Amino acid sequence: MNSTDSSSLGTIHTGTSHFSLPNIPPIFYEWAAILPLAIYLANPEQAHELAGKASLSDCIRAVPFPRLGVLAHIAQLVQEGPDFLDRVSSLGGLRYEVWDTNWGSVFPCANGSASRIVTAFALRRSPRIAVPENVVVGGDGIKWSSSSSSTGSLSDQVSTDKAYASATELESKPQPKGLGTGGFRRYQTLHVLRFSREGNRNADRQCDKQMLVQKHLHRVCELVLALALTAAAAVSVVFGLYGTAVSLVTGIVARTTCRLIVLQRSSLYLHDNEEGKMDGCMLSAIHQNASTWYLYTGDRGVIDGLLNKPMVMSAGPPRLTSRSPIPAAAATTAMAYFIRFLSILQLAAVTYVTAQKGWDCIGLLCFILLSMLLDRVGDGHADTLARRWLQKHRVRIEVGTFIFSGRVAMIGAIQVFKRNDESSWMDGILQRNPRRDALLSALSEPEDRFRERLAVLDENERRGVERNVVVARQAAELMQKHFTSV
Repeated sequence: MNSTDSSSLGTIHTGTSHFSLPNIPPIFYEWAAILPLAIYLANPEQAHELAGKASLSDCIRAVPFPRLGVLAHIAQLVQEGPDFLDRVSSLGGLRYEVWDTNWGSVFPCANGSASRIVTAFALRRSPRIAVPENVVVGGDGIKWSSSSSSTGSLSDQVSTDKAYASATELESKPQPKGLGTGGFRRYQTLHVLRFSREGNRNADRQCDKQMLVQKHLHRVCELVLALALTAAAAVSVVFGLYGTAVSLVTGIVARTTCRLIVLQRSSLYLHDNEEGKMDGCMLSAIHQNASTWYLYTGDRGVIDGLLNKPMVMSAGPPRLTSRSPIPAAAATTAMAYFIRFLSILQLAAVTYVTAQKGWDCIGLLCFILLSMLLDRVGDGHADTLARRWLQKHRVRIEVGTFIFSGRVAMIGAIQVFKRNDESSWMDGILQRNPRRDALLSALSEPEDRFRERLAVLDENERRGVERNVVVARQAAELMQKHFTSV
């Protein structure tokens, strides 16, 4: 073996491998040396994602080689608990607002990442339904024009392909000169998710058996992966790839340590404080002027637990016995510092490999690519966590996506759909004014009261309010029929 082979021993020639490796062009290991630092650094979104995945799981599911900085975030989670989750759930552009349409309260989403994961999983196959917007004044007053799709069977109205084509047509073609249809249209997308609990005993027993089988299968896969990584570390040492070997060992220890972290939940987790007296109905968006909205309806315990209440109360090592000589706080602090040490060791290994280059950086790059693959297909993937969370807590989600021609009609449809007169929730979205008062009056008060409120408006304002009333009522009916037929 040529001991001066730079591609085999690297630029600093640390040690001598027991077996020789073929030489490679310098461009390959120069390129491989900088890739880990270029593509595998953590960012604020990684902490946000970690919070969501932890909230939906019973432990921290780390990949064999986490991104640089993720282990430090995990240490913060162990040491700070709910404070860390509160902070990362409210990061800048990742912060979502929630409007409780039944009670009027407005608050930031407590579990922004977890709710996004569950929502994205549920909406993958959501049908898109275009809410008809064209109304005209006929002999009998306001009615739907013949060009709208409000007539016909329900299956025609909620057909995914036809509804999506209708929405696209509304965006691309000039609108008929009906009642209030002129002017600019800012289309609004409303994703509606209805949550319910499944309580069949036979189904519960079958689900428990499936989860038990999955748990044992997962343990076997974890053991096989740990043995494979240990063997890879030994082979790396044999060939003189010491930086890769340290990274592999660090990954094994970090993954095992993260699996030992116990996430404690409240005894009232997903419990409905209203005892089923009223369904939940909460609207969420990234801000008040958004174009995409999410309406969570149904089981209030699930909705409140997902959007309003913390899902994790604490994180730390397991207590072996109630009489353990080590205080819980000391054990938690020790685990946090140990994970920080692993984070420093991981950074040292990566920077060493970057300086060493040669086959060492090729080996580390292969390990990183393997970790990225396992992150996509492993049990820590977002879709897998969402599916298991829904399965574990017997939660069923029905979804529908509705395309509105404007925000006022959408807000009115939500007001009708929730079947509750509380309207203070919309104050930050639609400011109080005579047009809003007239709209709400038409949706909940007698006709004479509605006419009184219309009297203070000019002709164009009256036509706009009348149009929004019709669209809101018909959209709410369409939403009700869709979820009745699901």
